[in-house]
Amino acid sequence: MSYSIESFGKLLISGEYLILRGAKGLSIPVNFSQTLNVDENTSGYFDWKSYDSDKKIWFSCKFKISNFYNKQNYNNNLLLYEIIKNLNELNPGIISNKKGISFKTFMNFNHNWGLGSSSTLIHNLSKWADVEPFSVYWKVTNGSGYDLASCKYDKPIIYQLIKSETPKIESVNFLPEFHKNLYFIYLDKKQSSKSEIEYFDKINISSECISEVSTITEEMIRCSNVTDFQNLLNQHEKILAKVLNKKSIKEELFNDYDGAIKSLGAWGGDFILAIGNDNTKNYFEDKGYQTIFSFKEMLKNI
Repeated sequence: MSYSIESFGKLLISGEYLILRGAKGLSIPVNFSQTLNVDENTSGYFDWKSYDSDKKIWFSCKFKISNFYNKQNYNNNLLLYEIIKNLNELNPGIISNKKGISFKTFMNFNHNWGLGSSSTLIHNLSKWADVEPFSVYWKVTNGSGYDLASCKYDKPIIYQLIKSETPKIESVNFLPEFHKNLYFIYLDKKQSSKSEIEYFDKINISSECISEVSTITEEMIRCSNVTDFQNLLNQHEKILAKVLNKKSIKEELFNDYDGAIKSLGAWGGDFILAIGNDNTKNYFEDKGYQTIFSFKEMLKNI
């Protein structure tokens, strides 16, 4: 028996970190995806291969399927081990009753980009195993769940964690009139979401900060003026810089840039959002950043 599923990644435009405390966050689906192919067989083995965007294997493991509960067999991929273990517990026998099984994953983006390599994997495997994806997600990550929710939608969403494990998800339209002024730039520094969340968990956050970011998120959806949108990005960066006790990415790396710049996701790595013009791409390329997308190139279903 064979099975195949494709899930698309995401970018969190607003609400990073504070989304964990109940702030509203705007997430957009991106054009990049991860595909899972599953083939059941009689080999007696659990065989896993993950292919990168160059169609080269970047992770693999193979062992007797009877030993799937032994985390040592997963070559230090603790997330995969936790997912597989929990899938078998939530749907008893989905792994243990198989005579053999082969998994192959294919990403059409760099798995270091932070576009959802983990959340799309959880979503794909859960769907294959006929398990509610969130029931797996809460067991294997310390995230808010916005990334998993984004897998289910072909449109941007506003995501809010009202209380633990009870997300509120609203599908919205987000294609600003000024989208030609928006650019996504990869900083080529992969951040660990897990360690950043652990750092953030130790910080006391005021309800005022959460409310302010939620308001910014709502205003982003309604914004029709690039100057107003730029002000919203600057306000958001100012709030997070104070909360995290860190310099904004613009202060740290791009203080000579004329437009607004906002970190996306964990600060210090992954992608940033810049408001600019026809010269924006040249500015960042001159700084050594080669992975640059326009809004239309990044957003799915435009």
